[in-house]
Amino acid sequence: MTEGNPADPFAIPVFTAGGVVITVAQVVDAAQCRGELQPFLDEVRLLQRCSARAQEAELWSDDARLQEIADTFRYERDLITAEEAERWFAARGLTTDDFSEHVLRWYWKERLAGSLPAEDAPHSAADETRELLRVELLLGGGFETLAVASSWRLAAWCAAGRERRGDLLAQELERFLQREKIDRESLPQWLAVRAIDGRWLDLILEVEGIFRHARAALATPVEEKRALNALRMGLTQFDVETIQFDTESAAREALLCVTVDGSSMEEVAQTGGYPSQRRQLGASELPAELQARFLGVAPGGLIEPFEQGGQFHLCRVIEKKEPDLNEPRVRRAVEDHLTTTHFSDLSRLHVRWLF
Repeated sequence: MTEGNPADPFAIPVFTAGGVVITVAQVVDAAQCRGELQPFLDEVRLLQRCSARAQEAELWSDDARLQEIADTFRYERDLITAEEAERWFAARGLTTDDFSEHVLRWYWKERLAGSLPAEDAPHSAADETRELLRVELLLGGGFETLAVASSWRLAAWCAAGRERRGDLLAQELERFLQREKIDRESLPQWLAVRAIDGRWLDLILEVEGIFRHARAALATPVEEKRALNALRMGLTQFDVETIQFDTESAAREALLCVTVDGSSMEEVAQTGGYPSQRRQLGASELPAELQARFLGVAPGGLIEPFEQGGQFHLCRVIEKKEPDLNEPRVRRAVEDHLTTTHFSDLSRLHVRWLF
């Protein structure tokens, strides 16, 4: 691992941990070796296909919509002035032309993705130019996700004293070979095609093993219970009946029919010809201002009409289900919470971000 040539955008340093400088290329390579790059490669391929379709059909873009996409990008990153945006691009080895082309690609995806036929096989790194992948990761937001994942692993390695663990390397190598469906004899070719150094792969896998062990050690009964209590509100699920209205007055009239006249929700919907549905709803799916109202109502109770998406809704909570660690979705949420909290704290101790 070296700092490389600063003129090379792949060699731009991203963070340091334990005296090791991690570059843009190494963040991407580590994601490739962990098996996390494929969704981003597929996204890049979709962007390419949409752009190619637009070019073949000689379609014209909507300048106003392009400006909206560009403005949204800048506002989300607090890049108010052109100078701020240019500095942000330069720090990541990007240009304003890269940004303009990125905006156009996402515009054509928005317009055309739904009309493209499905591809038979997933896209692979060998089929894609690394440069386009780099640009889209940095501008599309995926790079931050991959960089944080790498920083957590290096932080775990630092916390473990930067020890070398040949046993963990051997275990992770077997997992890696199985996931990539290759044998040891094919490994040098796999690395050569992706321009990944074998020593860097060894460290990636060794660090992955340390991270895996550290993560598993977090899931003690005491810590799981503490995390579940912290997440309980957001993980509560509701079985609800909902009727949708165009006006608030119609929704309130329906509320009176149910509470005063004793009509069922189904009867109100059928009599008035209103759209209705019954569905499972998680508290985390609700806007913050509605969560307390749903959590505060007993099963069988009604939620006062509320406006959402230009429509008014009347809801009855049929059942309220508390989160249970035996449910896969709840266990995943608890494990993710423990992982994020622990390794974010470790990163603050051992990782220094460079851009």
